[in-house]
Order: sequence, then C-alpha cells, then structure tokens
Amino acid sequence: MKKFLERFKLIDVNSSDSKLNSYLNNEIDSDLEKFGAVLIRNTPINNYADLENYGKIFIKKPYLAYVGGVVPRKNYSKYVFNSTELNGLFKIKLHNELAYQENAPDRIAFFCEQQPLIGGETPIAHEKDITGHFSNSLKNFLEEKKIVYIRRYFSKEKLNSVQRLFSPFFLTWQDAFSCEKKDLAELKCKDLNLKFSWIDTADTLEVRSEFPIFVNHEILNKKVFFNQIFTQNHNRYSLGSLVYYTYKVLGINSDNAPRNTVVDGQEIEKKDLYSLYAAYNNAERSFKWKNQDLLILDNKQVLHARNTFVGKRKICVMMGNN
Repeated sequence: MKKFLERFKLIDVNSSDSKLNSYLNNEIDSDLEKFGAVLIRNTPINNYADLENYGKIFIKKPYLAYVGGVVPRKNYSKYVFNSTELNGLFKIKLHNELAYQENAPDRIAFFCEQQPLIGGETPIAHEKDITGHFSNSLKNFLEEKKIVYIRRYFSKEKLNSVQRLFSPFFLTWQDAFSCEKKDLAELKCKDLNLKFSWIDTADTLEVRSEFPIFVNHEILNKKVFFNQIFTQNHNRYSLGSLVYYTYKVLGINSDNAPRNTVVDGQEIEKKDLYSLYAAYNNAERSFKWKNQDLLILDNKQVLHARNTFVGKRKICVMMGNN
C-alpha cells in the first residue's frame, strides 16, 4: 500500500453520500489529470445499481455493452459489467482497456462488492513509470511504430473438450459480439472499423486492428503509452507458464493463437518482450480490496491488471467517456 500511496491518491469519504457527491462533482477531474488514479474508501455504494448512479457523475457517456473484448463478461445492469469471468488461478497482466479498438474508454470505475479471501488485487501502473524504465533505443523504436492486434474468435459449436475447459482463453465470436449470426458480428466489426475474415472453414472470426503504440492524451495534450502490445502478445511472460505450455501441447503458436500482436508485420523480439515485462513489473502498484472501495482510472494514463485469488470476488465495472 505504501508504494501505491507514493504514486496515486487515496481518500476516505466515511460512508457519506454528501462527501462522495461533492468529491465526484468538484475534484475528480483535476485529480485524475494529476494522479491518473484515485482510490476512494468507505463509500456509501453498496451494489452495482449504486455504482451506476454515482458513475454517471464522472462518466457522462457510459458504455452500454462490452463489444469485441478478449475475455468473457456479462452485464449486471444497463451500464455495469462484471470485471472478468477468467478463473482466479490466472493473473491478467497490465493493460489499457480496449486499446485495440476505436471505442477505448477514457475512464473506468471498479467497485468492490465482495473482497476475495486471498489475493485478487487490481494492480495498476502509471504509463510514465513504465516508459521511464525503457532504454532509449526501445522507447524510440516503439514511438515510431504501429502495432497490429490479431484476435481469433472461435465458434461455440466448434469448441473441443479442452477448449471448453479453458473457455475464457477461447472466447467465441458469439460471446465477444453478443450475437448468434455471422452477419451481425460482421456489422459490429464494421462499426468498429475492424478488418475481419472467416477462417478455418469459416468457423473462426479473425479480427485485425492497427494503432500507434503511443497516442495523444487530449486533455493533457501529450503523447502517452497506450496499448496492449504486451498483454495480447503470444509469449510466456504475458500468458503465464501454465497457459503458454497448455497452448503448446494443443499445438497453438503465434500463427494460430486466440490473440497476438505484431509490429511492422514481424514478431516482437524476445529481448524487447523481456524489457516490457521488467518495466511493467517495476511500475506495478497494488492495494488490498475492501468492500465498498471505488477505484477510478484515467484509462490513457493508467494500466490495470488482476492478481490471482481464492474465494468469491465481485468487482463491478463501469466505463465510458466524460
């Protein structure tokens, strides 16, 4: 917690509705610009319905649906989702939400309705702390390049028994795009300006998108490191040994993986992947969730992750633009 407080802001509203309202209406904008993330403790928020009501104060244009994601999610209400359905055995690495699509949100709110028994933190990292750990050559290389995200969504009907066992890692196009017909999935891809094609005898939807690795932050008027270059890359560091070697046994490599990233049409070099891995680990800050915590992020300044956990964990998420 000490390292978290050295970089980000923590406030306690003592379960006061008036204190929380005042802060969200008058101070959150400037604090997000300055710190990138704010943790609010002892909120009067009790459930996802409360989160939706308070969230509309600082997210004026909340997202209705989570379209084109890479892990399973479900809606609790019109604007509130679960954080992820990925098993607690697996860690999710640092990333900017939906950085691989045009609909990446400016802000994300995480509300803790049920803290896990063990673990389950939501580590975060400021992009400055990540890039500050880069060598000059790596930073110069990344600043000049664009990244291509390649995502492959399987069909519900074609998943084999092993893929069903590891279903969060083999997301179907039906779940990713919330539809059962191919033509509707294609329309949603077009709406997001995604290049798409049907492969593997037209059962798998392959989607590609290209974005700069550094993008302009409209409010701060500067370039920021905003992407999922590492998280979506098919490598042992980002996937973790269990998933990586399970994929290997199944004959899955970078050419047919559910997701991967390439730069200039080439695989990212191992030395650069390790440099990213080290920089992410060095920049990561975390705290123990407590019930009724509210964490608010500027998605372009701050990356987030999820640690492994034991016990029931319920983190509600709301995202969108202000």
